[in-house]
Amino acid sequence: MLFKWIVFIISISFVSCVWGGNPAPVLVAPQVSIAMLDRSESFRVSIENKVLGHVQVSMDKGRTWHFIGTVRAPISALRDIHDAEFTASDWGYVGGVVATAVNAIHVKVAHPGKHARIFSILPEELYDPKGFQTSYRDNPSSIFLDMPGGTDLFSGRWGFRLGDPLYLVQAENWQPWPEDRVPEVGDVLGFVAKVAPDAQWMIEIENVKNGQVLFATANGIPVPIAKVLQPFGGSGRFLGTLFQGVGKIRANHPGVVDISTSPVGEQGGVQIVPYFHSKEPNLAYVHSSPAYMVVGALANDDWLEGRGPLFMDYIRPGDRVVARIAGEWVDFPPAVGKALSALRHVEAIRIMPAD
Repeated sequence: MLFKWIVFIISISFVSCVWGGNPAPVLVAPQVSIAMLDRSESFRVSIENKVLGHVQVSMDKGRTWHFIGTVRAPISALRDIHDAEFTASDWGYVGGVVATAVNAIHVKVAHPGKHARIFSILPEELYDPKGFQTSYRDNPSSIFLDMPGGTDLFSGRWGFRLGDPLYLVQAENWQPWPEDRVPEVGDVLGFVAKVAPDAQWMIEIENVKNGQVLFATANGIPVPIAKVLQPFGGSGRFLGTLFQGVGKIRANHPGVVDISTSPVGEQGGVQIVPYFHSKEPNLAYVHSSPAYMVVGALANDDWLEGRGPLFMDYIRPGDRVVARIAGEWVDFPPAVGKALSALRHVEAIRIMPAD
């Protein structure tokens, strides 16, 4: 049996907020949840942390492996998240994927203080410091692969979901990654990608203030799970959308769902952000830009950060997004660059698993 039950404790402290006078919960994240470990395995990935190390995928729990790429540069350090950085990682599980995107995968290995400690897996475009510039690039705490952004581990068939657990692989032994362990050259990093809690699912969001956020599975009727506090009206220049096409998920982490509205090679997208994360000091621009939708829990003292189906468990890069326009469900309309009024005619959206 690969997995051991992990007993975890969630410790919650509070900071003040303005929504309804209720405090904003700040999560000190637990180890990877029991629910995540208990879900069926979809596939697993092994990455040798050394130059030219093999990146392999297995569909049969490690009995056979398929080679998909190599390592350009290994990890030699971990990164401590600071204020004004990737603070949404605070809401993710220790020992699991905390961001999944076409241009980066972030993995949380500890939560020693105010913020998380992570490392990153990055595509080949980010390897050259004089080439593709991005805030995600950090040499010592990143493992660079030879696969392009938007392919293989970075979208679609081999894409991760939030919370997929990390292992230290030693021969046939897969053990949960020791908390706060720095990857060493020669280590084999293992990931077990889990199936979504429901094979068929849909998230529908009304693009209007106080609109409903509905969730449905194959055997159920749509159930309200959240509300829209701020609708979107247009697109913004989100760098990672260069690697994703129109009407597809670009990224998902405990504080964002990023939808690409531009063709591959161009920038344009919309972001959905949960309320408490949007109120962090470094995200004040969210509330003044039509490129962002803000959603909140149905109860003012509850939160959505780090919770499924929007911000854990379900969504991964490449999932489909369609739009309702003039009462009809159609392909998501394209919007390139900073086109802040280009999407005002979108009445609602639906997010669904990729075909």
